[in-house]
Formats: sequence, structure tokens, C-alpha cells
Amino acid sequence: MQTLIDRMAGSSNAELARHAGTLKGPRTRGSTSQKGLDSVPGDCEGQEFQPPNGAGIPGCRYLRFYTPDIGGRLGAVPLSLALEREWAVRLRSGKHGYELFVDRCPSEAAMPETSTLTVILGPDETGTLPEVVWTWHPGEPLSSLKGPVSDSTAVKTHNG
Repeated sequence: MQTLIDRMAGSSNAELARHAGTLKGPRTRGSTSQKGLDSVPGDCEGQEFQPPNGAGIPGCRYLRFYTPDIGGRLGAVPLSLALEREWAVRLRSGKHGYELFVDRCPSEAAMPETSTLTVILGPDETGTLPEVVWTWHPGEPLSSLKGPVSDSTAVKTHNG
């Protein structure tokens, strides 16, 4: 993973090189982490997987890593978990459109820990490399409200 990020950072394409810099360091919004993608050990291999219906981006590949040292915390949970626990789920207009969130989130829902890390690889829209890291986040992918509502629809557990 680090090799790909290094190739992106060394690209002659300024936008691609800038994007590579955003992949390093901790995540501070949504699902957060104490360390960045650049801290994943080089010998740590990701497992390719298909996200649940509605959570995947067409043309992208998804890799799952288990990284207990990254300090990941979830900023969202599946709708099925929120309903099972009888949390008050509401609808609001968020940064990326309408989203579900937990109103007055109980302490056990606030940013649960995770050692799972998802990396999304996709085509390089600049044409510089065949494939690049689009983004990464702690936890499993959850679907948005842009598709049908399902058990894996994201419910945000904080206001970040």
C-alpha cells in the first residue's frame, strides 16, 4: 500500500501528488484514527472483498486490513445495530446529502473502536497511474441514502 502512495506522491501530476499527502496521517472526521494509512506495515496484506449492496462504488476495488495499532474509531454504525439497540434515529441534511444519525447518542454508541481498515482503490482520473488509492477509513463500508435503505445503511453516531 505504501508503495502505491509513494508512486502517487512522486507523480508529476500535482493534483495526484497532493491527494497522496491526504492519505497520510490520522483521520480526524467521520470514522477517525490515531495513525494514518502510512502506518500500515508493509507486510500487512489486505483482503479484497465486495462491500454490501449499495455501499460500493462502481469500478473500484475494496481492500480490508486488520490493523490493531491504528487506533480506529467508528463514526457510523449499520442501521440494523442502531435499531436493535433502540437508538433514536433521525434524518438530516449533511455534507454529502441526506443522512441518518443517532439523536442524543448513548455513550456505548459514541465512536466504538475498530481494528478493521477499508482502502478503496479506483482508476486514476488524471491518467497518470492505472490505479490509485481513492480513500480509506476505519471500519467496514456502509451504504448511504443514495440507494435503497438496508441493514447496512450508515447511521452517524456523532456530529463530526
